[in-house]
Amino acid sequence: MAHILFLDVDGVLNSTQPDSPSLGIEPMLLQLIVDIAGAVGRDGSELQVVISSDWRRSISLMTKLSETLSHAGLSVQGSIPAELPKQQGIRQWIAQHGKVVKNWVVLDDFDLKGLDDLDCELAGASVDGRCIFEGHFVKTDETIGLSQADAQKAVRLLLTDWANKAVQLEHMNVALAVPLQAAPTSASPPLLCNECGALLRDSSEARTHMEVTGGEHCMFSAAG
Repeated sequence: MAHILFLDVDGVLNSTQPDSPSLGIEPMLLQLIVDIAGAVGRDGSELQVVISSDWRRSISLMTKLSETLSHAGLSVQGSIPAELPKQQGIRQWIAQHGKVVKNWVVLDDFDLKGLDDLDCELAGASVDGRCIFEGHFVKTDETIGLSQADAQKAVRLLLTDWANKAVQLEHMNVALAVPLQAAPTSASPPLLCNECGALLRDSSEARTHMEVTGGEHCMFSAAG
């Protein structure tokens, strides 16, 4: 059975510091993820990474991220659904795969636990007064990204027995029934990067693609 790390990128693998790569990955912060995997692996378990970042909505960014993580020796197991809000996508992934998961933790600079608490309250899906992300969430500081203390907390949570696992999985399906607003979709046609062939959902994603690849002079055309 594997340990699962739901990984955000912006505010976790990079920061708002002036010298941090815009929409990139800082090697020192990536090394902390590798360190988490190493600490978890000491008991013979494997850490598997599931992408929960908004990067999951871009084919080119997901490819870049998956290659970077794999090159660092990390096992990447895809992403949560692109069309769902992040906290709902994580719950759905756990509800579907939780029986073969030893434990899991979420790294994010946004207070997903606060959103999860609200979802649980609306659905009546708490377990012994605790919502689903309780004991499974580490909030990072976007101004510095993932810290050593954050990484140590993630290891501690991952190596703790998953309390009330069967009950939580049952209640997770209840929480999934709460109607949440789906991630917005763009009305504009998808765009094709004429330089590298990347398929991008809209102009916002095209700008992100340019920043990440350094393609300041990229030309785009409507796909289809």
